[in-house]
Amino acid sequence: DLDALADAALQGGGLALLPRWMMLAATQTGAYEFVLAELPAQRLPISLIWPHTPHLHPKLRAAIDALAAAIPARLQRQPDSSRR
Repeated sequence: DLDALADAALQGGGLALLPRWMMLAATQTGAYEFVLAELPAQRLPISLIWPHTPHLHPKLRAAIDALAAAIPARLQRQPDSSRR
C-alpha cells in the first residue's frame, strides 16, 4: 500500500521509494523531500483490466477512456524543478 508507505515515511519511518507523480504535491508543500533524485526513474507498465462482455457499462467505458487520455499526459508532467 503506497499510501501507508508514504505515511510511514512522513512519521519518521525512514526513506520510501514512491512514484514521483504521487509525491509532487507533497514535496511542493515541504512535507517530503526528494533524495537521490538524480537516479533515473524506472518506467513500469500500466495495465487496465476489465471483464470481457458485449455490453460494457457506460461508466466503465468512460473511466477507461479518461485514464487512457490522462495517464500519458500525467507521466509527461514530471518537471525537474521539483527535485531538491
